[in-house]
Amino acid sequence: MVVVGWGGCQNRLPGAPVPQAISPAQANENQMVAVQITGLGFFPVISTNFKSDSQSHLNTDFQVRLGLAGVQVSLQNVALQSNLSLNATTPPLLPGVYDLTVVSPGGQSGTLPGAFTVTAVQPGCDGGDCQTTCTETQCGAECVDLATDTDHCGSCTVSCAAGQHCDGGQCACPAATPDPCTGDAGAFCTDTQTDPDHCGSCGKACSAGLACCAGGCVDTQSDSSNCLGCGIVCDTDGGAFCAADAGCVQLPAPCFSATLLDGDDRWVGLGGGGCYDSSSNLPVNDAGVLVPCGGGGYCIDDVSLDGGWYRFVSDAGHDQLYGADGGGSPGAYHCGTEESGWLSFPQGSTPLGVVTPGNVCFAAPLSSTTSTPCAYSATIAILNCGSTVVYQLASYSGACFAGAPSVGAYCTQ
Repeated sequence: MVVVGWGGCQNRLPGAPVPQAISPAQANENQMVAVQITGLGFFPVISTNFKSDSQSHLNTDFQVRLGLAGVQVSLQNVALQSNLSLNATTPPLLPGVYDLTVVSPGGQSGTLPGAFTVTAVQPGCDGGDCQTTCTETQCGAECVDLATDTDHCGSCTVSCAAGQHCDGGQCACPAATPDPCTGDAGAFCTDTQTDPDHCGSCGKACSAGLACCAGGCVDTQSDSSNCLGCGIVCDTDGGAFCAADAGCVQLPAPCFSATLLDGDDRWVGLGGGGCYDSSSNLPVNDAGVLVPCGGGGYCIDDVSLDGGWYRFVSDAGHDQLYGADGGGSPGAYHCGTEESGWLSFPQGSTPLGVVTPGNVCFAAPLSSTTSTPCAYSATIAILNCGSTVVYQLASYSGACFAGAPSVGAYCTQ
């Protein structure tokens, strides 16, 4: 503070201003920048003229200069904010490192060497005209648009991850791959609805051979909602199914019209001794009849089957012919009958939706304790309907045993 009294007498308090920083501390060539200078001792001058009105006047006319190679350039719009800061605007400047000088209203000054840097702008092309000034943002030697530049998105120091774009100064994934994930190689964009390595969420990989459809891992070789490709739907209500490498295939009519047989009554685990025990009364199968056997008991007999299509139904899962898994002959006196029918060919599963020929052998008793595995055979057909299997079954017509007509039935496993 400087106090000017009568006759020009001055008292000087305190010392010269001390600039300590300028922010921002850089600008582009020929660019005007609003800056703030901070430091100590930014005091105004109070003066009093006792010859006139004896009123005190506050002088805040600070000067701020940037110097390069002996040339001083004054900043514009200098305004005192407090005894610790000043605001100002730099004029267009040439490239270089400038010293900062602050001059108080009383003429005292302080300098901060190398405080402000002006960067040269690389020439560019704008509408066919060569440009020597940056009209956007100078990042090092580049003139960039921070709103769209993926290497300088929102800031000179922010670079977007692989696959991202810069939208309004924010890194974002494109619409085709909208989900950001992070892996060993860093951040990247993907679509978790279709990416088998990141299906439904980042890092959730599908097993080999499965595809990612709508964020879930599916087998497009069998999935009727994604048959050979995501979103390809088979008309399952109309009898279609998804066949491997073939696409949606219509199921044959027998898959929906087959006559039902009770598979639990024909399970291979049930004995057939009741056929020779007059005290036994085995349950009647839907397509079988109760037939008197040699000992006066009753057995399931498939003599009434007519060569049509049949499907075994079971609460316990006994819905396929015995032997389909290669189990071989169960022997006589099983499945609630005398001669037990089992599938001798083919073994294993059959093609989906394709009628496959097969053969059933009937194991017949040679005595009360021994049997032959194939005393009588019948040609059948097998149709794999996906969720179930249907069979074209011939009627049973076996031989006689111990002077009495034999009975037989198809067994389930």
